[in-house]
Amino acid sequence: MTLLPITRPSVESAEVVTPGGRAAQRVEAIEQRLADKRELLARTQVEIANLETQLHQWAAGAEGEQRTAAQLEVLGADGWVLLHDVHWPGRPQANLDHVAVGPGGVVVVDAKKWAGPVRVTGHVLRASTWRKTRECEAAARAASDVASLLRPEHRTAVSSVLCLVDHALAPTPVEAGVVAVGDAHLADHLRSLPRRLDDDDVRAVAAQLRKLLAGATSPSVLTASAWEQRTAPVSVASLGSTSSAPTAAAAPAFSQPRREVATGRASQERRVRRRPAPSKTEYVVTRLGFLAVVVGGFVAWVHALA
Repeated sequence: MTLLPITRPSVESAEVVTPGGRAAQRVEAIEQRLADKRELLARTQVEIANLETQLHQWAAGAEGEQRTAAQLEVLGADGWVLLHDVHWPGRPQANLDHVAVGPGGVVVVDAKKWAGPVRVTGHVLRASTWRKTRECEAAARAASDVASLLRPEHRTAVSSVLCLVDHALAPTPVEAGVVAVGDAHLADHLRSLPRRLDDDDVRAVAAQLRKLLAGATSPSVLTASAWEQRTAPVSVASLGSTSSAPTAAAAPAFSQPRREVATGRASQERRVRRRPAPSKTEYVVTRLGFLAVVVGGFVAWVHALA
């Protein structure tokens, strides 16, 4: 019988076990997860701060619009027609705070509730130390876009006003042809404007702007070619004109063209009823509540790990 030699395992082939090695690996994994969670918490806190800032801004904006509307309401007795929170032509995601139509023309009013002192130096409007050129240019652009919806003879009657809530600024011309005025002087400023529209013009222009700006969708900014392509015109009385029928030289009014169905009959326009979208304030408050729940759960989890 042949005996096989007994072999011993070499030291090199044996597994080297470090005391506490697996626990150390577990510690490393937990530390990585904790670092990831802390980074997420930091990002969440930044998002919460941003949402709180947005909430403050939108709440201040809503208050400014409401107080400006209250100042404008007194103009009804003077023949002014008021439109509030309507579409900005050509900008589906934007709105116009107020549009006033009256003897002094069409005035697009943008309400601003700025903190700090307001001053005008050489037509430059500043709130605290910030120059408000961009806001002035935006107000002028809004008036221009509204004017594009009107007949040519009415477009020069459109002006723009920045209403500064909680500021006692008298009507003051600023950049881009805009007038800045404190909310307490707003109604008197509109009353003081030279007469641009008669009573018939006021009613006709106000009705047309209400139809276009307060509809379900934002109207497009009209160009000269768009005017020529309009069909089925609706007459808007012009200054000094006694005839309601459009002439060859006059631009057609802004009625929407009808689409013809296969039978040749004009289809009836249907009003689309949309569910009102939640306000910006409601959206921000909802997100803040959700983030508060997430952060609370995360803090409880960190305390449990400790």
